Amino acid sequence: MNCLRSGGSSGTTAAWILIAVLAVAILLVIGTAVWIVLPLMRDARTPADYESSAVGWLRLINSGETRYSSACGRGGYAVSLEDLARPPRAGGSPFVPGDIGTNGVRKDSYRFSVVRSLAAGVADVGTVAATCNGSTGTPASGYFASAEPTGPDRKGRRYLATDASGVVYGSDRPIANPIRPSATVVAIQ
Repeated sequence: MNCLRSGGSSGTTAAWILIAVLAVAILLVIGTAVWIVLPLMRDARTPADYESSAVGWLRLINSGETRYSSACGRGGYAVSLEDLARPPRAGGSPFVPGDIGTNGVRKDSYRFSVVRSLAAGVADVGTVAATCNGSTGTPASGYFASAEPTGPDRKGRRYLATDASGVVYGSDRPIANPIRPSATVVAIQ
């Protein structure tokens, strides 16, 4: 009887070893597949994906400008991303996140900037000293924010821009400041 138990136990051990080896092999296959597929998926973004991301950043800038105007700029808008990225001296959050807080910053294959609008009638509003966050530029009654596609691969294809109207525009060519809607400069829904 002892011989039978020994033989049975040895078979059970061999079965468990086989199951463990198969489990490790399966995990290795899955890990290798993930290691190969993830970089491909990261590069699978389409130009529309990059554009959608850039539109989202411009909408975030619009939101930051609105909050800056009402809480910090005494009705005026920031004329640079740096001024939007400064938190109020009394405490609180900046008006845009720091990772997009510099004119010329590149995100998602686009270069972003905010400048004073060149539209007729745009004027200074208050002074630098009167801002709540020590802005470096005098707030203005209008701003122009742009997102330009960058890089040799041009993953983002269209040029994008927005202003105090809050409307984001797209074009196959650079968008002039001030924005003038036309057949080639169209509002994005």
